[in-house]
Amino acid sequence: MTKSQEKMNSLSYSLLEKYDGIDQANPETQALGNIISWEVQPKFFRIGRSAFQLLKKPIVIPGSDLKISSIKLKGVGARTHSGDIIKPTTLAVHNNNPHLGFNKHGDFIPVKSTPAPIGAITLERAYREFNVSKALIKVGCPSIIPISVYKYLDSELKFSLSKTKSEVLGVVVTGIPQNTYLRADSVFKYKTLDKKEQKKLNEWMKHLGIVNSVNPALSLITELSRLYGRTIRKFSEAGFYRYSGAPDNYSYCVDTGEVFLIDLDSSRLLEECSSIEKPLQIMRDAASGIAYLITFLTDPNCLHNFPKEQVLNYNPFKSFIMGYYDDINSEYIDSLSPIIDDFYVKVYELSHQNNSNYLVTNNDNKSFQQYLSNSFIRPWIDRKEIYSHLMPIFWLLHEKSNMMNYAPHQLSLDQIFQKISKYSSIKTVNSVKNKLRYCI
Repeated sequence: MTKSQEKMNSLSYSLLEKYDGIDQANPETQALGNIISWEVQPKFFRIGRSAFQLLKKPIVIPGSDLKISSIKLKGVGARTHSGDIIKPTTLAVHNNNPHLGFNKHGDFIPVKSTPAPIGAITLERAYREFNVSKALIKVGCPSIIPISVYKYLDSELKFSLSKTKSEVLGVVVTGIPQNTYLRADSVFKYKTLDKKEQKKLNEWMKHLGIVNSVNPALSLITELSRLYGRTIRKFSEAGFYRYSGAPDNYSYCVDTGEVFLIDLDSSRLLEECSSIEKPLQIMRDAASGIAYLITFLTDPNCLHNFPKEQVLNYNPFKSFIMGYYDDINSEYIDSLSPIIDDFYVKVYELSHQNNSNYLVTNNDNKSFQQYLSNSFIRPWIDRKEIYSHLMPIFWLLHEKSNMMNYAPHQLSLDQIFQKISKYSSIKTVNSVKNKLRYCI
């Protein structure tokens, strides 16, 4: 492609906001416009819509210990399942696997995620990620660091939310405090990574003191789970909720020794919740960390790398809880852990009977749309079942922690069980009640 052709195919944009704490005169941040416009093709190292740019020289944030070693650009396109790099589109991807939500009365309800444009992000969502990261950095919760927000000006780049409503597309640029695109989900694929990626994860292990482990990847998952527990509690204490605990949403920084949060555009303010809903949303975010650990460790594609006996021995589930509820007596946590272990074992056994192979042979955007939709489906996991088991446990943990001062329970445990019976089934409620009887 000639230079003139590149110009013809470039995207027009406008800078809307920038974070004052960042040196915007830095030549490398100034050059980001060429990537946003596609005069320079963005670099994607993972499937999805987050482009990655390694900085030649880290950007130091004045008045803090933070520094930016690389940059994430969300909304400038995507890397598809077939390795193609595409521009932002207005083609919608739907997550038909609803997550757990609550209404103002505390009823457990399935909530579908808002459709998202493939390779793009709406301006409203771009601003949300920028503002949430700004607020988290201010209170010391480890996260990506806000840099800037842009709007695409091309008239065709509008995402239809309905027949009468559409939104313009944007780009949110954030800083990453490490020099790698790897996230915690990469640890689950450790054996299939290339040597360079394994070397980076080996650095994480060394920094966390993991040596002579029978299963180094599982040891690292366990340590990252503990640190993620600490971070997601800070996220809740900062006044936010609705964060997915999936390991692809957080990573580890060697320089700070902390797990930091990455994708923040779905986060919302706790102040918008009723007094009944507020503690439930906090507990759901915590339970999400365990739910996704179980999900990833029982994925049929990598099940053989994480034998059941080793997982129960290292116990990343308990590690997460110890990180989140570091103000609770460990013996109390020990009494509740067997319920989670039992549920994990149940899912582990069932996962052998499921097929998670969603091969898509075509390489166009439509097939990528199908690939993304399928990626949300995990047939070996029943979301209603897992949260019906976890929420009573986290109700008990929340009650014993200082989080009660921040968001006290408005519903009794019996009322929680009543809500769960309508959300899931009485059979599940009776099963959980019976297990709790022997664990407390």
